[in-house]
Amino acid sequence: MDHMINPKETNFEQLFESGWNCYEVGDKAKNLAMWKEAAELGYPKAQHYVAVCYKSEIGTKKDKTITLEWHRMSAQQLFLRAINRMHELGEWIFDPNETDSWFGTTLLDYPVILLPQS
Repeated sequence: MDHMINPKETNFEQLFESGWNCYEVGDKAKNLAMWKEAAELGYPKAQHYVAVCYKSEIGTKKDKTITLEWHRMSAQQLFLRAINRMHELGEWIFDPNETDSWFGTTLLDYPVILLPQS
């Protein structure tokens, strides 16, 4: 299944907001269904929030594997919240051993800059 955005498919933000409205009135199963629909069409914000649902048992049972799958799909589209969550979990977004086609190196060869914690 392709999880990349095709803007011609639907109004992702409107679908996401409809799901948010369901969440606010307590219909968590419908909330998850609407977010999942947008996520399956490739909307990274919805992919992230579907992961949050699976992590926090919102409209579904907790499932770490599915949580990571949805976070990874969102992070690979550079949705910042998902990237941060993957980092917090110690998970790579991309395979660190995959060779960079431009430079012939792996991600592990790049220098890492550690910023001070606030």
